[in-house]
Amino acid sequence: MSRKFQVVVAAGLATSLLILGGSQAMSKPPAEPVLSPLDTSTFDRSADPCTDFYQYVCGGWMAKTGEPTDRNYVALAEEAASAQNRAAMTALLTDRSLAKDPEVDRLQVFYASCMAGGDQADRLAQASLQGWLGRIDGVETRADFATVLQSLHARGVRAFFRYSGEPDPADKSRFRGEIHQGAFGLPRGTYRDDGAEAAAVIASYRGHVAAMLASSGVERGEANRQAERIVAMEKAMARVSLSFAERFDPSISNNPIDPAALARNYPNFAWADYLKAVGQPAGRPMNVTSPKYLKAVNDGLAQWSMRDLKAYLRWRLLDTVTPALPGAMREEQARFAAAYLDEPRASRADECEVETIKGMGVELSRQYSTRFIGVQARGGAKTIVHQVRGQIADSVDGMTWLSPSARAATRKKIDALSIKVGFPDAWPATGADPMSATNFFDNVMATRGFQEKRAWARVNEPRTRESWEIMVYPDVAPGLAVARLTVPNGYPDVFTNSIILTAAGLTPPRYDEDASPELRMGGYGALVGHEVTHVLENHDYDAEGEGHDIWTAADASAHDQRAQCLIKQANEVDLGGGARLNGERTFSENVADLGGVNFAYDALVRALGPRMGQRDKAGFTRAQRFFIAYAQSRCTVQREAYARLDNHAPASFRVNGPLANMPAFAKAFACRKGSAMVRPAERRCVVW
Repeated sequence: MSRKFQVVVAAGLATSLLILGGSQAMSKPPAEPVLSPLDTSTFDRSADPCTDFYQYVCGGWMAKTGEPTDRNYVALAEEAASAQNRAAMTALLTDRSLAKDPEVDRLQVFYASCMAGGDQADRLAQASLQGWLGRIDGVETRADFATVLQSLHARGVRAFFRYSGEPDPADKSRFRGEIHQGAFGLPRGTYRDDGAEAAAVIASYRGHVAAMLASSGVERGEANRQAERIVAMEKAMARVSLSFAERFDPSISNNPIDPAALARNYPNFAWADYLKAVGQPAGRPMNVTSPKYLKAVNDGLAQWSMRDLKAYLRWRLLDTVTPALPGAMREEQARFAAAYLDEPRASRADECEVETIKGMGVELSRQYSTRFIGVQARGGAKTIVHQVRGQIADSVDGMTWLSPSARAATRKKIDALSIKVGFPDAWPATGADPMSATNFFDNVMATRGFQEKRAWARVNEPRTRESWEIMVYPDVAPGLAVARLTVPNGYPDVFTNSIILTAAGLTPPRYDEDASPELRMGGYGALVGHEVTHVLENHDYDAEGEGHDIWTAADASAHDQRAQCLIKQANEVDLGGGARLNGERTFSENVADLGGVNFAYDALVRALGPRMGQRDKAGFTRAQRFFIAYAQSRCTVQREAYARLDNHAPASFRVNGPLANMPAFAKAFACRKGSAMVRPAERRCVVW
């Protein structure tokens, strides 16, 4: 017998004796883990959870918080996350002990240049601004105009139209060049509204444009004349522009065209020189998202005088770089935005933080994610993602209202879905332009130049499913690419069948690494389920991101029949002032809420099994704690006027609406039939 074998046998014998001798102790079930504390400070104990669960969980916090006066809404989870994020941002942007890292130092120089107010800062901004205005004033020919317009586009000034590299639906391995509509100073609908209220807003806007032009050096009478023409030009373009939804509807916005045809169809602009400057491959097809809009621009370029074109370029530059302008001009913009655009005034510190996110978003996201979130939190979140996605995938086979082919395609799509959690291991490229310690205007133009050219360069780069390129997305703000990992949210990309769940979402209370599983699942798991439900709803793209419908007409009809229940439930919600919630408009978010909380709960039951009944020191079961965590992730107070405009339902419905459709909720809180939080079986909404 070998020595090694003797050791193994002896070890096995000793283990057997220990098992036999300690059989009585080992027969006892392991002690249940102590559940993490539950925050009950938000509760309204006078409310009945079976009548109004939202009020029961959030009522105490709402009473203490009150309706906001300086913004549209305040959300408990966002406030808590924002407080943590503010601390992190303050450290990254002002703590010089962190500036040993060159990237942090660059961020801090940018931010400090924004915060540096006073006469010297205004003089520097004015001098840099005049350099750009001088280039505009020097335009004499149509060729000059095209050159200067391209240079402004390269700094994110979206005058008349803009060029960008976007996913090519015909070839998933690459991007294509696209011509999009330009930016406007007012919401698109205001220009299209012939009513008296819109006319008053436009008149005020005209005065605001004139004031900004005058501050930039235009004589007041001429400024008034230019403002009249600028608003007329914007109105002509805005009236034929696409809505937000239309811009992302491929049946409307997918209009491939080759560069030669672009020049033929829209001959009043020097396309050949422009496309060469932005890097569009000569033989590569591109896309015009709105031919009707581009025709209006083309027609206008033939009709508008050079004087008007130069005035419009001046205005678009001023409107785009407002945060970097001298103080008096920033003040005028803030006044108008607060009065007519429903944009409450922000402190300069907040404004500079936002500008840093916009201008240096990748750098800031990298430092924030790796320093203040970390790989451990990301790993825990990935476990939740795995559990929820697995639950959803396994649920598809039971969705018998879908045809077998639709179920198979849906299961394949969920199995293939790439959910990117927190932050990448390989980051997008960042700029290297030197930052001025004193001239914020120059810094803004440099960083915007890098961000915009990044969007152009994509046209010549491969596109992979693993890329985090969607985190750099110029549409978030005019002329800017924003790395959105510092904002808690989820962002889908239908073309790669993927979702990004940002690093900022991995903060308490929605995701607390030290919390018990049911609290993390109620907060973060429901968010994951919400985002994946959006993927289920979007049947126009398959598992590979190819644009074709994976449903039959009968599948779509069956879905619409199920959806009517949820639409009717939402239509019953009173928003005050005689208004009711629009169930059609809010359906996409409402169905994601309903699916998200159901899938997350089922995933938790699968993971914990009989332990769902375990109680904490306050007497709440794990099941109850799940629903409490879900409600607390939605606690919100908002202005009544905003509730009537928001595309999301009020928070009270986002909690009570889906939970009233869940028998598991009624069971957890022993709610009787007939309770407001228990919808009758015949009125219970189930879509997914």
